[in-house]
Amino acid sequence: MSPKIIIGYILGVIILMGIIMVVGSKGTITTAKIDDPNRPVATANTTLFNFGKMTNKDIRQKTFEITNTGKSDLFLTQVATSCDCAYVYVTADGTRSPKFTMHAKSAWRGKVAPGEIAQVEVIYEPAINLISN
Repeated sequence: MSPKIIIGYILGVIILMGIIMVVGSKGTITTAKIDDPNRPVATANTTLFNFGKMTNKDIRQKTFEITNTGKSDLFLTQVATSCDCAYVYVTADGTRSPKFTMHAKSAWRGKVAPGEIAQVEVIYEPAINLISN
């Protein structure tokens, strides 16, 4: 398997893991116990995606969906990617986030009500972060 395909797999998993964080309605970080029946639950429609064979000039995009299958609001915040060659836009409750990158700092937060879906658009652009010998 080529290194670019492996990177595609890794990026998909890391980005999805990195974007989900539950935040309280007043901006304080809250956590819910696993046995709390009223907690929000983030369910991704997929956790892996293969961008296929790419050159450093290619740009590929994939939109993932995160559904709140829990019973209280889910807040998505502090989104970041694991590489400068990838960036993300999140759309939740009809609001599109700013561009999130590896070094993004943003107070943006998206609310996903129970039963609602957020979209996470991942763009992989290897030419942004070329490695030279």
